[in-house]
Amino acid sequence: FLKVEFPLSVSATEATYEIQCGHVSRPTHANTSWDSAKFEVSGHKWAHLGEPNFGVGLLSKSKYGYSSKHNQLTLSLLRSPKAPDGSADMGNHTIEYAVYPHSGPLYGSRIVQHSIQLNHPLMVHAQAGDSDLKSVSNSEDGNYNSLKVEGEDVIVQCVKQSEDGKGLVIRMYEAYGNTTSTYLSHRHVTA
Repeated sequence: FLKVEFPLSVSATEATYEIQCGHVSRPTHANTSWDSAKFEVSGHKWAHLGEPNFGVGLLSKSKYGYSSKHNQLTLSLLRSPKAPDGSADMGNHTIEYAVYPHSGPLYGSRIVQHSIQLNHPLMVHAQAGDSDLKSVSNSEDGNYNSLKVEGEDVIVQCVKQSEDGKGLVIRMYEAYGNTTSTYLSHRHVTA
């Protein structure tokens, strides 16, 4: 294994890891055999260690193994197994990750938005006749040329043309598990 470790001045009993459309928390200690068995956690784009007034996120682009022990966040970069492929992970690698310190709690830290910007800015591949999609572009504040989203921590995950070609399918979620209201408008539709 090749890992990168970040010892932090954060005292937390749990670390938080992103999963699809949400997050999961795991202990940073090993008090039981069950805790010891959780040596690595699968996370999509970020891991977080925080106190009520501040925290630190570890954002990753295409690396999914995280761990945390006491005040340390770790990201697994390469596994390099010898079986069944003796040349797996050999060669040069470019690995992109970022450390994101913030004030306040995880909720409201915008770690989700920053990890999305690191991993994949919104890209649209329009075909002839897809005039509704041609002007959509990425914007940090949630405003798009043809799509506008208002709502605390609401993430637009996917925009695509409907199967019948008469509308749009928009997948969105609230990033931190909170109840919220949102307002979505498109130049042709308001919901």
